[in-house]
Amino acid sequence: MIVIRAAQAAQLRESLESVDIEDSALNDSAYQQAILARVKEVAGASFDDLAGQATSRLAEPPWFVLIRGLPPIRATPILVAVSAALGLLVEPYRQPWSRVVRHVLPSRDRVIDGRVLNEDLHTDGTDWPSPQ
Repeated sequence: MIVIRAAQAAQLRESLESVDIEDSALNDSAYQQAILARVKEVAGASFDDLAGQATSRLAEPPWFVLIRGLPPIRATPILVAVSAALGLLVEPYRQPWSRVVRHVLPSRDRVIDGRVLNEDLHTDGTDWPSPQ
C-alpha cells in the first residue's frame, strides 16, 4: 500500500487545479501522453514520487497497488497520469455508456444480485459482477 502524506496530497491538489480532462478524448493515446506531460510539469516531484512508487509495486507479484490519501477533488488527472505512466489506457466495451475513467459513486452504481458493483472494483471491469 502507498500512503500519500497530507502535504503531498495538498501539493498534488493545488498543482492540478489547472489540469482538466476531456473524457471523450481519453481513448487517444497522444492525449493521454499530453495529460501525463502536463501533470508531470505542474506537480513535479510529488507526482514523480507517486508514479515511481506505483511502478515499483506493480513490478512484482501480486501486481496491484492500493494508494490511500489522494485528493478526491483532482482524482481524474492523477489517475489518468499514473495510468499513462504505466501504459496505455483502453476502453474495451466501445459502448455509449462506457468511459475510460469512471467516477464510481455507490449511490448511483449498478446493483446485481443485491450487491453494488463497486464492491468488486478492479481496473479492467468495474461492471463485472465478480472480478475475473
